[in-house]
Amino acid sequence: MERFILYNKESTRIENNFRIYTGLTHNGKCLHCGGDFKSRSILAKYCSQRCKNDVSINRRRERILKKKQEFKKCIVCSTEITQKKHSKIIKYCSNKCKQLNYRKHIKII
Repeated sequence: MERFILYNKESTRIENNFRIYTGLTHNGKCLHCGGDFKSRSILAKYCSQRCKNDVSINRRRERILKKKQEFKKCIVCSTEITQKKHSKIIKYCSNKCKQLNYRKHIKII
């Protein structure tokens, strides 16, 4: 038996989301995959929600990689830090530096 994929490109196309096709006057070209699509808005950039999400995921990945390039040294002691590929952005070399930075910025009332 063949598996049905709910989130595929064809099921999320703009043309398939509207029951009445009379308002789809704009013909566009998808910026992600290059496919043709119809839309009501001239501002539409993508042919489906899948393409829109893929672009968003790629932008987020690039933004995180750029941030990881900025933090190559510890903020407090300037020790070299190795950023792991699939983890959050590391700003401190140890918990000690993290605590020192926290205490430096905390305001005593």
